[in-house]
Amino acid sequence: MRQDRYVIPIKSEYRNVVKGVIHDTSQTGSTLFIEPMEIVNMNNKIRELINDEKKEIEKILRKLSLQCADYKEEILSNFITCCYLDVMFAKAAYAISYSGTIPGINKNREIRLLNAKHPLIPEDIVVPIDFKIGKDFRILVITGPNTGGKTVTLKTVGLLTAMAHAGLAIPADEGSEICVFNSIYADIGDEQSIEQNLSTFSSHMTNIINILKKADHLSLVLLDELGAGTDPVEGSALASAIIETLRNRNITTVATTHYTELKTYASVTENVENASCEFDVKTLKPTFKLLIGIPGKSNAIYISRRLGLDEEIIKMAKSSIDNKSSDYENVILSLEKSRQRMEKDRIKATEYKKEIEDIKKQLEKERDGIGKEREKILEKANKDAKKLVEKALDKAQHLINEIDQLKKSNITVNAKTEADFRTTVRKTQEILQNKETDEERKTDITADDISSGDTVMLRNLKQKADVLTNPDKDGNIIVQAGIIKMTVNIKDVYKIDEQKEINKNLKMNVIKASGPAKMELDIRGNTIFEAESKLDKFIEQGYFAGLHELSVIHGKGTGALRKGVHDYLKSNPYISSFRLGVYGEGESGITVIFLKDKTSSF
Repeated sequence: MRQDRYVIPIKSEYRNVVKGVIHDTSQTGSTLFIEPMEIVNMNNKIRELINDEKKEIEKILRKLSLQCADYKEEILSNFITCCYLDVMFAKAAYAISYSGTIPGINKNREIRLLNAKHPLIPEDIVVPIDFKIGKDFRILVITGPNTGGKTVTLKTVGLLTAMAHAGLAIPADEGSEICVFNSIYADIGDEQSIEQNLSTFSSHMTNIINILKKADHLSLVLLDELGAGTDPVEGSALASAIIETLRNRNITTVATTHYTELKTYASVTENVENASCEFDVKTLKPTFKLLIGIPGKSNAIYISRRLGLDEEIIKMAKSSIDNKSSDYENVILSLEKSRQRMEKDRIKATEYKKEIEDIKKQLEKERDGIGKEREKILEKANKDAKKLVEKALDKAQHLINEIDQLKKSNITVNAKTEADFRTTVRKTQEILQNKETDEERKTDITADDISSGDTVMLRNLKQKADVLTNPDKDGNIIVQAGIIKMTVNIKDVYKIDEQKEINKNLKMNVIKASGPAKMELDIRGNTIFEAESKLDKFIEQGYFAGLHELSVIHGKGTGALRKGVHDYLKSNPYISSFRLGVYGEGESGITVIFLKDKTSSF
């Protein structure tokens, strides 16, 4: 195909053999691409059809475009939404690729990075750094040898800040914070240009001049190798003056340098801090870790000695360094050694602390397990004991019923033994009921355990109450006890299972009620022990039959039987009150008893 026309390749020496139109030649000129005359009309027809096809396509597209024009607002809105979602998904996918985290955002012009990594350095070789600025100092001066990681640190801070500004997750640990600056200015790298007649120093200084014109207190300024590329004396003087200007304008600044004068300046100037990139003098390799608060040391002489430079040359070099600089470098070296020792001790202390915490967690886990096991054992023992007591009470009640049957058959039963037996059974029942109530009281309830309509017992007042409202956020509820409404906390109440109480009373009714209830009992001529046995059954039958008033005829006599009856009535749980008879009832020869309502608690 040539120009959308079918052709055949023909060697140039046979060009006269095939008549036709030459459309192209090969690069060497040895081959010609000829359209034979026989197919010219057919190729023309094909071209016409192709043109017709293009016109039809344009017609269809124009029609579709006119139809879409009616929905241009919706289409544009969907397009913008898709773009937004595409950007969000791209950010999320990129963040997942380097395990990024969302940093905290502050307005205090503070940056705090924990285990921050340069996003473009491979994961297997990148060294994380901890970085902070803005809280204790506004300007950070990073010093140290070349290839030590100063520039990478500078770029890491700038890139992570820019990433946060763009809504990207950053490659740093949770707890990192970034401030949203109005602008970020950076002078990093060598921008020398032959065309513009700019040296290294000139290119740096041109950038710095522009930065100083535009930067304000809401800017972040990053300066690499400040004052480099010129005479060291003048370069250090300019660098100090630039940093002092930035400090006076309260601009957040991170700068790298080799000048000792800047280390001294940072050590004695307020709001300025030293930092360095760690260098291992044993291996003669940088560790790329950032050390804030410690100025860097070039280590040039030390490295040269380790590499084998002649000692005489080393001595000559040392003698050329003034005493102040030498003393300063020695102090730095001493501080670095002390820091390394402290770092090792800190790592050991952290490991010991972790071991102690692990042991503590293990002991707490074992203690919790023992506590839970103890609770299970106690709970099982209490349940077993309760079952045994209930079983014994059932047998005792059965024996009481048998005693009643024997007495009906006129078989004599020792009155004192019977009375003591009945009293013991009754007291055992009371103890069991009180124990169940105490267990309910010990159980703390939560806001989810109680709601409007429940019945509770007020712990302090020992009074039943109905819950009128659900617990609020503080656990307070409104309850009604009788005609009194009050607000109490759920800690001061325990829930009552009304159905359980009803079932308990029904069970007691079935067990204790034996024989028809009477309203009058004549115990004249009985001993006190015999009278107590009869009174016990008489009062129980009346109580469970729903009677409210009973009469006991004990006669006047010496008053001993009357006194014994009154002493018994004072300890009976079913008695509300009692009194002697009045005129027409038998006066002091009869006692009228008033029973408690069956729904009231003992």
